[in-house]
Amino acid sequence: KFHPGEDATGSAFVLATDTGITAALGLIRGRRFAPLLARTTLVWLRSADHGFLPDDLVRARVPDGCGELLVDTVPAAGSPERVRELL
Repeated sequence: KFHPGEDATGSAFVLATDTGITAALGLIRGRRFAPLLARTTLVWLRSADHGFLPDDLVRARVPDGCGELLVDTVPAAGSPERVRELL
């Protein structure tokens, strides 16, 4: 249920981990997000063995005009190395 206000302007940073990419894609594909899209950075951090969605599918679902998409690999959820690497 998160979305920008009707009068939102400026830039946006959207961070998704693992399966959270589905919610992030829903957010940035929404009508209210359109004014922010060109200056949006979307970051998706997922484990190497995530097996959730293929990177190519996620890239295809990012709307044209999105400022930047960064995809990176992090240790699996629950791994003590994950927090250390993200800091």
